[in-house]
Amino acid sequence: MTNINRFILSTGDRELQFFEASTFEPYCQISGLESVPLKMSFWHNPRNTEESILMYGDNQGCVNVLVIPNTTLAFRKWKQEAKVDGVPTANIEKVASMADVRYACWEVHRDWVVDLKYEDHLRSIISCSNDPSTGIVIGNVVGSTNVESALRENAMKRCAQGSSARKRLSADQTVFYVYKGVKTFAYSESYNILVTGGMDRLVRIWNPYVNTKPTALLRGHNGPIFYLYICDREQRIYSISTDKTVKVWDAQDHSQLCSVGMKSHVIQGEMTAVLYNEFTKAIAITTDCLSVLNLREHRHSHTEATQTHRDAIHCIRYNPHFKQIVTACNSSMIKVWDIESGQHVFEYNNAHGTSAVTSMIFDSSGRRLVTGGRDGLLRIWNYNNGQCLRTLRKGSNEEVTCVIHVTVSKNKYIVCVGWDRRINVFTDTTDSIHHEQHALPHWVDDERRGHTEDILAVTANSATNHLATSSYDGEIIIWSLVSGHIFCRLKAPRPRPQEAVRPDGG
Repeated sequence: MTNINRFILSTGDRELQFFEASTFEPYCQISGLESVPLKMSFWHNPRNTEESILMYGDNQGCVNVLVIPNTTLAFRKWKQEAKVDGVPTANIEKVASMADVRYACWEVHRDWVVDLKYEDHLRSIISCSNDPSTGIVIGNVVGSTNVESALRENAMKRCAQGSSARKRLSADQTVFYVYKGVKTFAYSESYNILVTGGMDRLVRIWNPYVNTKPTALLRGHNGPIFYLYICDREQRIYSISTDKTVKVWDAQDHSQLCSVGMKSHVIQGEMTAVLYNEFTKAIAITTDCLSVLNLREHRHSHTEATQTHRDAIHCIRYNPHFKQIVTACNSSMIKVWDIESGQHVFEYNNAHGTSAVTSMIFDSSGRRLVTGGRDGLLRIWNYNNGQCLRTLRKGSNEEVTCVIHVTVSKNKYIVCVGWDRRINVFTDTTDSIHHEQHALPHWVDDERRGHTEDILAVTANSATNHLATSSYDGEIIIWSLVSGHIFCRLKAPRPRPQEAVRPDGG
């Protein structure tokens, strides 16, 4: 508690004890907790140091929260309580009923709470447990606005009944299923990623707004993950497993940069705590003793080009609304980059399964991304979080070579072309509740007098309602977007074969 120069201890007697950081003298304590606090965390507002949040997870899987708008005033009141064994003691029931403290006890996990932390950027508390169904949970601090008053009114009643725990509304939390649960996690506001590790020895990287699947898996540890840390300044992810193996990963391309095993550092005993210091670039590990690993950075004298993808890049688009660049590669990986800093923002993989992404386009709002793949499908994505909103199916599974978004008389359409040699038109509406959508019937002129070779590109002019397509044989056809009729054809004349010239000039 750096804002008031104190530290906290939790005990097996269901107490929270506060001590002066300068003298180590006991200041006060909170007793009568309903369960044993296993993990604690404290946060104070850097813009208002009096505002703070004290939270702890217990052995019943609950997340207990004390929101303190005025920390100095609250501690002064607790200090005035009657003394027990010479220490001012405030009961949790009395603390919960105080006007300047908001108390909430959330029933979150089905197993012990292993770790928890408040993230101001998300305005939420992140907690984890070893239960797979509630491996990681991102939830509101005190719930929806409408129930905040109910929390205070029912706090005393529920405490009297023996339990103050209640479940959050489904809209107030995001639950991540993680195989074998989560032992530790780390969050980065700069990269907007959540990194988790657990008993299955995998380091998972998540988009905190998408709980369906991780964006990346980091493999290589031979033991359960014990500690994770994201260093934004160094663009590194540090992971330490129970076998005391330290691995360093690149936060952008997720490649492994370094691995230090037990034979290298010779740290003996069972780990109890780990801490990384950004300023000294050292990792402190406590076992039977305290060990410090100093990390040295090797600087290259020459400049190396950054590898954005591990596979060939097929398409790239610029979003002027967010000033970001989107790239897609042969392995169906889509990445988003900040154009000003060049930093990697987020990514989502397996956009078209195992098929490559061959074309992309943004809609008129710039918030949705339309992709076409080698599998012949089109998909519409929520650009902000990488969620697939709809799948568009045309008549065949031939590769999509180009896709555009057009507006005709206030109606919006998605048009794609490809190896099927046809123009496929889809209505773009947000009112549809179906996840899959099929193309409109082909134009009559397209079926009778359309391209005879693979169509490679398509573009449109909304002002004149004209569409232009070009095929592999060099033919360009101008179409009417309103009627679907051919307006004209453009085809360069074939070059004449050169006449043979005799050596004698005759």
